[in-house]
Amino acid sequence: MRYYTTTEAAAVLNVDPSRVRLLCKLGRIETIKIGNTYGIAEDVLDQFAARERRPGRPRKVAVPEVVETLGDADCLSSHPSWLPIPSKADLTTNQT
Repeated sequence: MRYYTTTEAAAVLNVDPSRVRLLCKLGRIETIKIGNTYGIAEDVLDQFAARERRPGRPRKVAVPEVVETLGDADCLSSHPSWLPIPSKADLTTNQT
């Protein structure tokens, strides 16, 4: 069984080595720890590379809890005066 380093795995996945280290740390890629580096098994890397991924950053979605919290006067008492306070309408509109 062959094990890849994060740099080698990054070349296979066509991503930055820091992204591979983050995926290992989050547990999205199964690894073994060899000293201070990660060892990624060849079959695990092949399975991860075969997954379908959507490119780009996920779209932002307004979270109702945040909208409700910002509407409360209690949380605005510590709000900096130089920062404009968004209205509920501003937060609920779909920004693209």
